[in-house]
Amino acid sequence: HALCAAQRNAETGHHLVEDEQRAVRGAELAHPLQVAGRRDDDARLALHRFDQHGQIVDMLRFTCLAGAGLLLRRYSAAHKRLLLLATVCLLDAGYGRWTNDWFIVNLGDNPVGFFGQLFFFVNCTIVIAMLYDLWTRKTVHLAYVAAVPFIVLTQVATSWIAYSEAWSSIARGLLE
Repeated sequence: HALCAAQRNAETGHHLVEDEQRAVRGAELAHPLQVAGRRDDDARLALHRFDQHGQIVDMLRFTCLAGAGLLLRRYSAAHKRLLLLATVCLLDAGYGRWTNDWFIVNLGDNPVGFFGQLFFFVNCTIVIAMLYDLWTRKTVHLAYVAAVPFIVLTQVATSWIAYSEAWSSIARGLLE
């Protein structure tokens, strides 16, 4: 009996109409949610600067640190720390979005605000790891001493390059 009722409903297109109505209601709800989820224009522009070239620098930084860690895999202490640094350096976009553009708003849409937005909490995480080493081993491991200047240098370069007109045109060409 239930099979016959299902066939009749399918034949008349009853479920198709209901599904179409649900889809229209869903689409009507989706638009206001998209609008509500947007950030202000300045913040989106700043994060777009990161999307243009920051990901390329992140990949290079990760490759260098992870590669050094793999080369030093026989030395477990250095290996662990270099892979930790490589992984932490990938958190900049997440931390940058998590801070809800506080640095850009308060320090300005410039290299300093950009640096704070993306790298402040990454660097705090690195300092915590170094302090843990200092606390537990009474010294900072040589892997940190060697890698942290490289990390900070690439972060500063990324922040400066983000506001360079020359790099904007190169990055667009690379990413398209």
